[in-house]
Amino acid sequence: MILRRNPTILFAAPLFLAMTMAGILPLHGCHAENTLIRDADEMAEPTPGPAPDTAARGRWGGQGVQMEVTPAGAQLEWDCAHGSIEKPLALDENGHFDVPGVFVRESPGPLRVGGQPPALRASYSGSIARETMTLRVTLVESDESIGTFSLTHGDPGRLRKCR
Repeated sequence: MILRRNPTILFAAPLFLAMTMAGILPLHGCHAENTLIRDADEMAEPTPGPAPDTAARGRWGGQGVQMEVTPAGAQLEWDCAHGSIEKPLALDENGHFDVPGVFVRESPGPLRVGGQPPALRASYSGSIARETMTLRVTLVESDESIGTFSLTHGDPGRLRKCR
């Protein structure tokens, strides 16, 4: 009898029950304000958190430079040099890093017996903002600047090896 007089109850009752079970509607009227505030907070845009602790793993590249970042450090290749970092690229809260490593100059042609170029102590410093790394390389003993390079995460880089 009730259904013939008011057919909307067939649709309203299951909808009310589903909304109550999902937490959209409170079981008791006194909690309605808290439910709405909680749901609004869940829908808010996430706020950016602190910078990640280490540089993103994988390939970073740019003009004349490639870097492969691993959990243990990084391997680097330039047109006429290579290098390595034997510590994780730890980032501070602003995305800056400063880690020790080695830098080895290369030359074209074959190497003479016993003519291996020396591995020079180097400082690898810079910063990461989103997918872009600014990398500065400085030799420790001579304070010689090798250069400042811009690398992009996922970019294979463009090298012309001097061999």
